[in-house]
Amino acid sequence: TLPSVRLAWEDGADAVEIDIHQTRDGHIVSIHDADTKRVGGVDRRVDEQTLDEIQRLDAGAWKGPKWRDTQIPTLQAVLETIPVGKMLVIEIKCPLSVLPELERVLDASGKRSQVMIIAFDYATAVAAKRRLPDVPSYWLYGFSAGERLEYGVKSNGDLIEMARKGGLDGLDVKFSGLFDKDFVGELTKLGMK
Repeated sequence: TLPSVRLAWEDGADAVEIDIHQTRDGHIVSIHDADTKRVGGVDRRVDEQTLDEIQRLDAGAWKGPKWRDTQIPTLQAVLETIPVGKMLVIEIKCPLSVLPELERVLDASGKRSQVMIIAFDYATAVAAKRRLPDVPSYWLYGFSAGERLEYGVKSNGDLIEMARKGGLDGLDVKFSGLFDKDFVGELTKLGMK
């Protein structure tokens, strides 16, 4: 929500991370869940609702009276809050069909140089990098058995090679994975973070 993003900036955060989904009518909103049940009390998927329907929901009441009447914000509204010298990390949690609208919103904001993209879906991270080559794009990877199976990752080398082949800027990996000094060194050697 905008109050949480603004609080992070006020507290001196270097970056804020948000998740995005796309509404039925094509708008990008900042919300973690794929539906609005937890934060808005309506058990419907974000992609089944229009922006108008989403913004009629009270996304703050569940947190406490102080946040009553807080809306689920658009990406545009979140971008407007970014101070000079700070970064917004955008996690894409919806289909990669969001990319044309994401590019349009970033360009309209004038803050394209202040964002980076992360995604658990490899194809989404790679497509984002290809569409927005100047925007850093990182593949989120949690070292789970399901991910290893889905992507055929048998070693850190496989993971690094996929990031390299995808033209990604690096990896955003779970701290508890098979991640060590050698892994970081190998990424660095290839110019990735």
